[in-house]
Amino acid sequence: MLMAIFVPHFAILMGLIGSFTGNMLSLVWPAYFHLRIKGASVGFFRRAIDVLIVLFGLLCSMAEMLPLASVVLPGRNFSPWSCPWP
Repeated sequence: MLMAIFVPHFAILMGLIGSFTGNMLSLVWPAYFHLRIKGASVGFFRRAIDVLIVLFGLLCSMAEMLPLASVVLPGRNFSPWSCPWP
């Protein structure tokens, strides 16, 4: 509870951590470890699918983290969906 009191934007910080770790645990790490353990024994198509899953997971992490980062760092607009000019 003290962390929530003394850390500004604690809920947003937890959202950043949750979006990163959630995608890493569900998309990136399983495909990455499959490549590391069985990469030599699987075919090109399966390796390509694993690489695409890893890239998709990293892309989703960035897409979730950029809007939250714009809230934590005021004055900066990291959101890819907002208009860059007034």
